Formats: sequence, structure tokens, C-alpha cells
Amino acid sequence: MNALTPVTLDRLLRWGLVLATGVAVTGGLILALPSQGAFGLPLLDVHVALGWGAGVIGPALLAIHLARTGTPWRAAGLALGLGLALSLPAIAAVDAGADEELLSVIRARGAMALGGDMDSLAALSPQLALFALVSATLVLGIGAQLMPLASHVRSRWTGLALSLLAGWATTTGAVLPWVHRDSIFLALGAHSLVGCAAIIFAAHHVFASRAARAVASPLRSALAVMLGTLVVSVAVGGAMRSKRGAPAAPRTEVPGMFLASTPSTAEERQRAVRAGSDWAHLPAEALRDSMGCGDAGCHAVLTAEWASTPHRYSASNALYRAAVNGLVAQGDMAGVQFCANCHDPDRAIAGLVAQDYAHGAPEGGSDGVSCLACHGMVSAQTGPPMNGLFTLAAVRADHLGEGEAERRRIARDPRAHRSVLGIDEFVISPTPCETCHRLELGPEHGVGASFVLQNQGPAEDLPHDQRVACQECHLPVMPREFDQYSHRMPGINADLAAYVPVSGADEAAELERQAMAARNRAGTVPYGPMTAPGWPVEPALFNPAYGDLMEPRPLALRMRVTGPAGQLVLRARTLNRRVGHDFPSGPLDLQQVWFEVRVVDADGRVLVDRGGLDAQGRVRQDASLLGARELGLDGLPLREHRLKELTEVRDKQVLGVGGFVDHAFPIPVSGDVRFPLDARARWVFRRVNPEFAAFAGLAPGAIPPWEIAAAHIVIEAPQE
Repeated sequence: MNALTPVTLDRLLRWGLVLATGVAVTGGLILALPSQGAFGLPLLDVHVALGWGAGVIGPALLAIHLARTGTPWRAAGLALGLGLALSLPAIAAVDAGADEELLSVIRARGAMALGGDMDSLAALSPQLALFALVSATLVLGIGAQLMPLASHVRSRWTGLALSLLAGWATTTGAVLPWVHRDSIFLALGAHSLVGCAAIIFAAHHVFASRAARAVASPLRSALAVMLGTLVVSVAVGGAMRSKRGAPAAPRTEVPGMFLASTPSTAEERQRAVRAGSDWAHLPAEALRDSMGCGDAGCHAVLTAEWASTPHRYSASNALYRAAVNGLVAQGDMAGVQFCANCHDPDRAIAGLVAQDYAHGAPEGGSDGVSCLACHGMVSAQTGPPMNGLFTLAAVRADHLGEGEAERRRIARDPRAHRSVLGIDEFVISPTPCETCHRLELGPEHGVGASFVLQNQGPAEDLPHDQRVACQECHLPVMPREFDQYSHRMPGINADLAAYVPVSGADEAAELERQAMAARNRAGTVPYGPMTAPGWPVEPALFNPAYGDLMEPRPLALRMRVTGPAGQLVLRARTLNRRVGHDFPSGPLDLQQVWFEVRVVDADGRVLVDRGGLDAQGRVRQDASLLGARELGLDGLPLREHRLKELTEVRDKQVLGVGGFVDHAFPIPVSGDVRFPLDARARWVFRRVNPEFAAFAGLAPGAIPPWEIAAAHIVIEAPQE
């Protein structure tokens, strides 16, 4: 220290001040200017370079400053020690590889403190940072008038706070390149807030020091430049942000972006499948490789989750291909277009259905319900019939990270990428889900009357505050991240691996693992004899793949016995206690949900036997069913999913939210019946009936039934 002259020390401190001023000014401009502007990335590069410089020489300059001002070394040690102690949790909090339990605790504490969730903080942090700068300007204006009240004590306390905040800002900035991209916005928000706080305390420290001792003129000049630049940046940025409007609005204002909608009428569908159609569709290059979102190293976890869902295989699974091939054989390409709106949206909206489906459903080349199908959607029909009627935005390749240069650009500043792909309230609302999960056919589709064949949206007959939104069950928030939904889309995806194409043993194993997780979360267990030892089998209570504790099974089944001796009646009540929409829902001509009940006496004599499967694996005629009988032109149940032949829907019975159904079974009790009686009952679900499975080319038994609710009681002899 003695080898350095006072002049040299002054120069070092001034250069350090210039460096810190540069970090503050460039940081404020980055917050204020639009991310897709011409100066965005060069400015970011300068900010990062200055930040690294400040991080390298900052500790040495702090030591020199403390020594020159006579600050006790124990105070300096306390400042550096606290800075390090606060930096370590900062690293853990923004690192996606941190311990999941720690992250879940941080999330929960943050949610309690905010009275909401951390998603809101992540979204608002840049605006909060700008607000902090504006507020600081006003506070400093008042503080300048109160400088005579400052003292050495006040100066040292503001200096201590400045040391901590500067260290924390440096640390949060330094770890950003290693933060998981799915957590980057929370990390950027933390860095911005702490950086702005450091600027505020730097100004307070300078004013407090000035009251205690003279401050060199260059210091005051640099401070004035810093504050003036920041105020201008905030004013310009606020004006630009107010013009851009709500989060969803910029998605239609990005250069090179244009919109197209799925064909909504019979005439539009005919135009869409005609050669040289003038129907407004997206260019063919709008078809993107969704796996690239993971290969780029940004969304690897989310991409892997999506890749094992029915959405990924919606256009390539054997069931869809069989149904669509039937339409192609009939020459009904407009019908194929109608199906592709939801199952193959990228092709449907790019006008490629007629070309790619000319000889039947293509074996590959589609991502099904792709990343862009959801995140590029900007609007959807919000009232019946829905039927996959939505508008999608075409975006340039550089907005999607196609190419190494574009990927690096997005990794450095992902704000424009996020705004283009619409991570907003619309995307995670029920509307994009409902547009494809509500199916209504009518005269416009060649059907004689209107039939609602599928409706998986929130129950419309319930008050708004009692409805269950789609994402509450199918997009659960995972504890591993602060602002991330699971993209596994859990449902009763019990047999996905049985009817989708796989490229190898590893993919097949992963699909089966995800199917097992989905079965566990849906509370299903394998179908087997009710007489087997240990029946009923209880489902798992914890599902590690979804990171949550299991709720009860979808249906609650309760049984009791009523009536006097000789006239016993077994009564069963089934309640929809978990599903947030009608159950069952989906293609009711394909799905099967039936009730089985069996009562035997102490000698094993069968007294009641209803439901079950026959020798060919078909549901017995005496079974009670949930769903409906959809009849075709010949008055028989629809075959091969030929929905345009639908003429009537009979015996429809579905359980709405909280709905229930009762069954009663008389028990024939004669003089030779020995008590106690053993009564067993269950509900069984099968994704596809055996006839359609065979039509789709699946092996017998490839899609087995699954037990979704069960009950077992012992009936003692009634008292006379």
C-alpha cells in the first residue's frame, strides 16, 4: 500500500468510479430500450464487459478506499463476509441445478411474502427496476437538501450497504450464463433489482460522505452524468413500453410476423385443400422442429417432457392415422383438414394437408401439437363450436433460434424471443386448450343435427370462481423451477406407448415410464380378477415424475346395503370428485367406461354378477356404462370413427364436476345362503374398444382396461 502514491490511488479510484458508472448507465439503458433494437446486443456486450471488469478490480478498489478513509478493517471484513454470505444463496436461488427442496422453500416463502406467486415477480421485475430508478431520483433530490444532517456513521452504514449490494449484483450477473434458460427471467429480474438498489445506495453514500468531508469534483461530475443518463433512460424506456401495450400485443408487431387462422367453415376447408388455394395460410417454412428448443440447450427439460406426451404424437399415433386414412379413402380431404386443425396444426395452418395427406396420413414430418401450436397462438374462438378454430403467428427463424448465431443471440438476451412466442396469460389460460378439446358437429359438417361430442373445458354451469382451469391439473407447477409448468400434460395417458411410433428401445422405455407416471397420477391400477388376493389394489400416493402428492382417484365409489331380510339391495353411489370437467370426455365412440359388481356368499356362491368382459374381450351387455352410444346411418354404433355418419346419440350419461350416479342391485337371498356376503364393485376405463384397436392395426390386448375406482364391503346377516 505504501508503494502507491496518493496520486496513483486517486487515479485508480477514479477509474473504478468510471467503470462503475459505465455499468450503471449501460444497465439502465438495457432496461429502458427494446430488446430487439439495433443497439441492444452491442450495449449488452459493453455492460457485461464492464461488469466483469468491476467484479475483478472491485474488491481491490474497495480495500484501497476503506484504507484511505480510515474505516476499521473489521468493518471491511464484515462487508466482504456478508457479501459472500448473501452471494451464495443468490447463486443457489437462480441455478436450476440447485437442490429442489431449497428451491421449493424459496418459492413458497416468496409466494407468502408477495401474497401471490413468484411468476408475478419474474414478469414485473424489469418494470420494478425502472420504478426503483425513478423513485431514487426523487429521493436523492430530497436527500441533497438534507446533506448537513449526514455524519460519519451514516456514511459508513450506506457504504456497508453499497458493498453488499454491489457484490450481490456482481454475483447475480456473473452466474447468468450458467442459469437454466427456463429460469432466466427470474435471475435477470433479481440482477436488475439488486443492481438498481446498488445505484441508489451509491448515490446516498456519496451525499452522506460529502457532508462529512470534501469530495473531489470529478466524483460529483461522474455521479451527475450517471444519474442524468439513468433518468433519461427511464423516461425514454417508459414511453416506449407504454406504446407497446400489454404483454401479448407485441407478438403481432414484430417485423416479419404475420397471422393465419385455421379454416373455420366448410367452404374454407374446401379452399384449403384445393391446389393453388387463395386461402390465407402460413408459409411452409413455418413448420419448425420442436426438438430444437431442447437441442439448443435452452428448454431441454420442457422439451423432453413434451416429447413423451400425446400432444407430441397427435398426428402420428396409430389411432389418428387409421381414422384419417378412412377419410382419405373416401376422398374427403376437407374432413381430413378438419381433423388436422387440432391433430396436425402446423400442417393444417400451412396449407400442406392436401399435399401431405394425398396418399394417406404421413408417417412423419409433424410435431403434432408442437411448441409453436401453443406458444404461437395469438387468439382462439371462445364460444361454441370451437373445433380447433384459432389464429397462429408466423415468426422469423431468428426469433426461434434457428442457427448458431441466432441461438447465441437469444441466449444473451431472450426478451424478444419470449415476447414473440407469447408466454402470457392467454397461452396459459383455458382458451387455447378448449379450442381443440371441444368438438361439436352439425349440418355444416355433413351431420343432420348438432351434437357436442367432446367438451373438456371448465364447467360452464358453475360460478366462475368455482370452475377448475385446465392448467390446474394438466399444467402443474413443478417445484424445481420458479416459473415453470410441467409440459407432460398429465391425464389418463395409460397406454401411449402401445399406439405411437418409437425410434428405439430408449424412447419406448421413456414412453412407458411416462405412461406409468400418468397412470399413477390418475389413480389407475391394472385390471384383473376381483377375486384375486389383495384386491382392491391401492394406487400410489406419491408421483415423483410430477413432483406432487396424489389426490384421491378420479371417481369415488361407495356401497351400502338396505332393505329387510330377504329383500336386500346393494346400493352404489359414484361421485366425480376430482375431474374438473365432464367424465368421461373424449371420443365416446372409442372410449369405454363400465361398472362391474360381484356379490358372493360365504360358500362362494355367486349372487350378483354384472359387467365384466366376455371371452372376446368385449364389454358384456349387462354392464352399466358411462359415456354414450353414438349411432351411425344403419342404427348401429359408429364403426371406424366415421363421425360424419352420426345420426343419433343415445343413453348419454357423464358425470359433471361433483356429479354422481346411483346404482341398485337386488341381492337374491334364499334359505340356503350363508352370511357374511362379500360385495365388490369397480369402475373400469379403456382408451379404445377392441374393434377400433384392430382397425388401427394394433395387436389384441395392446390397449388393456384399467381400474379407476373400487369398493369392497362385507355384509353381515341382517337382524330380524
